[in-house]
Amino acid sequence: MMINAYEEAPAFCQAVDMWKRHALDPKTERLFSDVLSSICWMGACLLSKKKEFAGYKILFLSADTQAALVLHALEKTRAMIIDTAHPKRAVNYYVNMAQNYLRDLADKCRRRKDFQRIEKVDPNVASVCSDIFGERRKNHNWHVELLDK
Repeated sequence: MMINAYEEAPAFCQAVDMWKRHALDPKTERLFSDVLSSICWMGACLLSKKKEFAGYKILFLSADTQAALVLHALEKTRAMIIDTAHPKRAVNYYVNMAQNYLRDLADKCRRRKDFQRIEKVDPNVASVCSDIFGERRKNHNWHVELLDK
């Protein structure tokens, strides 16, 4: 369920304060969760519209990334002092925090592309290794040979 975070900003800020004090009732906690998820989604949508990050839209909007993003936002909420006196400013803080997390994720993906991928490695052709006694073995499954004896 998508919620307009700016319309719900005052209630969200109250929920942040109560969440930090561990005083949320289940109904308010649900609203807090929905607004926080909507903020993370909004940050991902806004960032994926930029030309530089357009290729990451599927990654940014995937359920796994969104869940990690919400968890990151909760960790930041716990650790940081957030100015809840200005609700729209607080929402902007969360949007920027989400976008920074996604920028870092995109940078990690770019760096991974530099690595060569090895697919379909045959363990019988793998490089020579040695066991704990220093004996050279071609097959990495040498412990299976010892069990068979």
